[in-house]
Amino acid sequence: MWGNRNGWLISVAIVAVMGFLLYVVARPPAPTPPSGAAVISVAQKPIALPVSPASVLAPGTEDCDAATLYREAIKKYESDPRPYERFHGRGGVQKVTREEMPAIEDVVKATHCGKKFSLFAAKPGELVNYDNDEPSLYAINDIGNIACTVGRLNFLDKKYDDAKKLWEAAFALGVRLHGERVSWAEMADGHGLMQTAATNLRDLAQEQGDRERRDTVETFMSGEGQYQTKLTEAFKIIGAIDEGYAGPYAGDIFAIAGNPKADPMWRVEAFKHIGHYKYNARSKGDQLTAKKVLATAGMDPSLDPSVKTAALAAHDLTPEKHNMVGGSTQ
Repeated sequence: MWGNRNGWLISVAIVAVMGFLLYVVARPPAPTPPSGAAVISVAQKPIALPVSPASVLAPGTEDCDAATLYREAIKKYESDPRPYERFHGRGGVQKVTREEMPAIEDVVKATHCGKKFSLFAAKPGELVNYDNDEPSLYAINDIGNIACTVGRLNFLDKKYDDAKKLWEAAFALGVRLHGERVSWAEMADGHGLMQTAATNLRDLAQEQGDRERRDTVETFMSGEGQYQTKLTEAFKIIGAIDEGYAGPYAGDIFAIAGNPKADPMWRVEAFKHIGHYKYNARSKGDQLTAKKVLATAGMDPSLDPSVKTAALAAHDLTPEKHNMVGGSTQ
């Protein structure tokens, strides 16, 4: 029976090769491993500004709710947007009066409010979706930027107190949006308002000969600006829709979504990216992993409400919505 030794060895080898090939064929494709790239490592931890905004404007202590006032401002803006639109038009800054834009006053009133802030956090679906439209965020951000421009006009007229109040109001709004950061868009708008308002406050300090104040504001602007640049570089990957560019970082995006130590905002954007993997992942392994992750993530009771909202939205993402943000189902 064992006489044909070479034949048996060949048979064993054939069985081994066939078994290996069967294993390779049957084994589920693996997802892209994390790259560990430094550019995206900032998204694996909480966001923390290197210089506190309190160095520019002390936190509010008054017994009022800034979110309620901002909601009122949004309501006024959306009920009659024409003056704000005209203000942005040619010569609008000279034609539209502050009184015609009452939403500004609500933002000013909110400057020194001290109650716990929650504007979009209570209803994260306003921002965490695939609609490509965030009207409430657009409105409050526009009001803040208009306040900065009106303040500049006051500054040029040497109405320094009026200018300061408007710039501090816009800065406080920026701090709150950045601090709440339900989504990248909210945080980015907060950053923009802080930088614009701080630039004006620095110029006011310079004009009034307060060098210490000028340097303090400049230090905040520099530190916050450099930090935001790092965050932006990470978001170019996490918020990308071109998998030819972001595909090599798929493993990092899966890791961020599942990392409880990562800032909730990063996890929101990571889950939103994973939603697109159902239709345009770079590999079959990433596509299958996305479906598996999204099938269970929305039921995780430990998730922050905004993160859970993102996971559920990603799970329910349709090909039509996917295509609306530049993807492809091919």
